[in-house]
Amino acid sequence: MSIALNNTPRYTGILRIAGTRSFRLSCGMFFGQGGNTQNIHEAVGECLVAPEGYTFVQCDQRSAESVVVANLARRGAYYELLRLGMKPHCLMALLIFAEARPDWFAGLPHTGAEYLANALAPATLAAMAGWRDLDKRIKTALMEYAIGKMVIHASSYRMGWRTFVLSVIKNTSGALVLTAAQAKHYLAMFARAFPEIIEWQLEVIFEARRKRVLHNCMGYPRVCGRKFNHGYENELISFKPQSTVGVLTHLATRRIRGAIPNCHILGNVHDAYVVAVPDTDVETTARLMVETFHVPLRGRGGEIFYIDADPKAGRTFTNMETVKLA
Repeated sequence: MSIALNNTPRYTGILRIAGTRSFRLSCGMFFGQGGNTQNIHEAVGECLVAPEGYTFVQCDQRSAESVVVANLARRGAYYELLRLGMKPHCLMALLIFAEARPDWFAGLPHTGAEYLANALAPATLAAMAGWRDLDKRIKTALMEYAIGKMVIHASSYRMGWRTFVLSVIKNTSGALVLTAAQAKHYLAMFARAFPEIIEWQLEVIFEARRKRVLHNCMGYPRVCGRKFNHGYENELISFKPQSTVGVLTHLATRRIRGAIPNCHILGNVHDAYVVAVPDTDVETTARLMVETFHVPLRGRGGEIFYIDADPKAGRTFTNMETVKLA
């Protein structure tokens, strides 16, 4: 797997097909060269430039694993947020930091207490005057928004508070260190806000213990043959959403292959993939890449759902912009 074309210098990595337990791929250096081409650092991405006459196009599954979790759990506030196109990360940040950030509500038609009172009624919150402005303010509050996002991801897979503290340190490169009280408080707020997700986690463990096999939303199985403990249970909880997203990306890269002349597949990035195409084919490729993700998935009770996708394009990996499709 190389981020380059023709005879230009390459940034190389090697995909490890058996690197994860959830049908996703892992990636690392290739004989001491290159690095992890699935998670490219922003500084490295700025150096990866498309060859003359070519453009990079990337297509990302929208709220990928969150959509899967929402459709596997019973319908509640979490599902409603995603149905309405609202970010769970924003809501979590609002619940955690509303009292500490009164500036968020300055000049808005309602008080912070009023927005907070409707936080778990997504349709009502979205209809409140000033919500769009508040939503933008939360998204630009980088630290608070980042914590909201990390709480959502950690709690969706039943991460304990100690692991959550370490995860925050890793994700912020040591810039943020939570106390035990803070970590426990943030995770507890998720449980109160989205009890349907906690119930779903227990359902997964019950299913795994009873059937000794789990299937993702595309029918791919995982045999549960190990001795059950807390760590193994958390691994099984993450299997359905992570493997569904991973398999969906694998199939999308297969569907794009050969569909566009001179289309070079450069990377499989868990919930997205990247290609390089001639400049004249960018919009056609972006539209087709969105279609490659339009695969029926089976959710709770056998109901069919889909994961939407967003394309973007640019001359470098770091500076891609959204492709607006007619």
